[in-house]
Amino acid sequence: MTVIETRPIAMRPTDAPCASTASEPTVVAGPFGQLLIRPALPDDAEPLGAMHTRCSLDTRIARWHAPIRAIPASYLSEVTGCRPSHAAVVAARSGTPGEIIGLASACLVSPDAWELGMLVEDAFQRQGVGRAMLSALVDEVVRRGGRELLAVSLDERRTVLHGLHELGPVTLSSRSSTVTAHVLLQP
Repeated sequence: MTVIETRPIAMRPTDAPCASTASEPTVVAGPFGQLLIRPALPDDAEPLGAMHTRCSLDTRIARWHAPIRAIPASYLSEVTGCRPSHAAVVAARSGTPGEIIGLASACLVSPDAWELGMLVEDAFQRQGVGRAMLSALVDEVVRRGGRELLAVSLDERRTVLHGLHELGPVTLSSRSSTVTAHVLLQP
């Protein structure tokens, strides 16, 4: 994946609830064409629901650890609501305005720890989309004072945790059918 440019994007007026000083959106290129990695916004709720529907059952089980049919409304409200307790970025196709193909979010679980959640549409997996979103998301988490990132994976899908080693020291713990990665973020 190649970063083409980092550029500011018009968000909302500074008095709006979603005004953000978050990291600037990034245009990335890869085998899929160009994508814009940017903060999630309230207008993204419907496209995120459509992206979730396009994901296979296996992909949804890997994300939710259950066969969830639709993206939970409470989660969707959190990730698109510009809440201080949630950081979220999306990957949007630049050639198809409004088409989102990935979501990375982190929820504040303690004063300096955030829990990671990621979902990339099947056709775009293993092409660097998740890595680009993770980079932007970690920048935002660190900007908000985060020092640790937690990621939970199904035991049989633990390979998704390998990319976390690039962020800092990782400790793995297993419980039942899941593996939790604790990553100490490098500021």
